[in-house]
Amino acid sequence: MVPIVDFQEHLRPFFVMPYLHLGSLKDEISQIPLAEGETDDLLFQGLTVLDHLHSRGVTYRDLKPENIFVESRSPLPMQFTDFGLANDLPDLKIICGTERYAAPEIFTWEKYTTTVDIWSLGVIILKNVYGLPTQHLQAREGRVAALREQGLA
Repeated sequence: MVPIVDFQEHLRPFFVMPYLHLGSLKDEISQIPLAEGETDDLLFQGLTVLDHLHSRGVTYRDLKPENIFVESRSPLPMQFTDFGLANDLPDLKIICGTERYAAPEIFTWEKYTTTVDIWSLGVIILKNVYGLPTQHLQAREGRVAALREQGLA
């Protein structure tokens, strides 16, 4: 997880975090796809971060390549950021997150658990290894957009 180096609470609140010059995982893999060993690193580091969060009762809820920052390619240390949707409540029911990576149970209006983060990590891994079919994702995103227009999401 990206450490907070400094912060300010008054006037205009802000956090100061280290500069990671390669940017997000999304930006980096759009230029050079992850090699097999790097995908293994992503899976291991992702599971380690999620284990840390979940052992403290925190659900991330918006895990996606845009929220994973890359420090270097060899080795491939990553920093997870943007915990704006993270929550430590036991009864989560809010529809949130990025549709492309969100677990199906988030859209059921039923309670869900930290397992939604494992789904999101799995989608990121599968996307890097095999790619994802876009027609089903576009249809799903359209359904979520319709829910938002109705004020239901």
